[in-house]
Amino acid sequence: GWYDSSVMLLNAPWGETLHWTRLCDLVIATPTVFLQPFLGLHDTVWLTGLWISPLLELLAILGLIWGLRLHLAPLPILLVLALFTLQPSIVGVFLPARPDHHGLQVVLEIWVLAGLTRGGVNAAVVAGCAAALALWVSSEALLLIMAAGLALGLSWIVEGESERKPLLSFLAALATGVVLALAIERPPSDWLVLEYDRLSLVQVGLCWILLGSAVWMLIGNDWANSWQKRLLLAVGMAGQAAGLLILFFPQFFAGPYGNLDPRLVPVWFSLVKEAQPLTFGPKAVVLIAPPLLGLAYAFWRLRFQDERRLLMPWLCALLVYIPATFYQVRVAAFAEAADILPWALLILAAMRLRFARVLLVPL
Repeated sequence: GWYDSSVMLLNAPWGETLHWTRLCDLVIATPTVFLQPFLGLHDTVWLTGLWISPLLELLAILGLIWGLRLHLAPLPILLVLALFTLQPSIVGVFLPARPDHHGLQVVLEIWVLAGLTRGGVNAAVVAGCAAALALWVSSEALLLIMAAGLALGLSWIVEGESERKPLLSFLAALATGVVLALAIERPPSDWLVLEYDRLSLVQVGLCWILLGSAVWMLIGNDWANSWQKRLLLAVGMAGQAAGLLILFFPQFFAGPYGNLDPRLVPVWFSLVKEAQPLTFGPKAVVLIAPPLLGLAYAFWRLRFQDERRLLMPWLCALLVYIPATFYQVRVAAFAEAADILPWALLILAAMRLRFARVLLVPL
């Protein structure tokens, strides 16, 4: 049935509940509804499984175009798209015949960052809905929500009133979206169950705590008329949210596996390659050096005020994902996705510099 996501081949003979299967099942099943009358059930499921990952990559490309078209000319956008499709870890999650929930997570990450880059209340709502879907897929989306909250919060602190509504709109869409997702994910009898590695009351409570804490932005709007006061108010809101999380969900800060036997987690993770920490070596250089360079260049470009909206979401995503990659190597795909815009701007700047030097030679 719909509510049974257990796989008996895992943790035999008791089975194991997959935390990421529900939305991925919907993504695969939806085309099946329309194609089954023409191709039959077997061929429809086979074709959907074959092409769903490339189609998800196309959806991410559409999100990039939507988010960047107000800020960049067609040629820079084309370079961003090329970099996105050529990132090593991203290639791996969008291979044909390999449906992967990490690919779906990358797509939703792109739509969140694109919405924040585009700016405005409506785009913030789109970003909030995408973040809610990502949290429905798995708890890995907590990193994405942290990056989005950091970007919106810093923009509000620096810019002031103009960035207040997008932040509140993002949190409202996120909180509403996870409630709807919980109603679809679980039967009514499980709506109050607490699980940290799968969508439950814990994640719903987190999102509503964030939204409730942000209400202080409305209460203290007249008082917070400088960036220093807004920073102080932001620290207070973050402290309130953390305190409420500790009060209602004390195991939240222990991570998604905090409610498991601590003797089980290291044994389990030792057998999962993508859950291993990233150790220093050639692999670490390949995976981390490009995001680090992109992060440094994004920081340097932030001194131009007119580029803050363009770069802030991607910069904050890199600040979150780069350290997380050292904790678990599977986060590298999300760091690479957040790196494409800074790298595209860096390449364009290098090309302009080279052409300028060539023109100066005859002089």
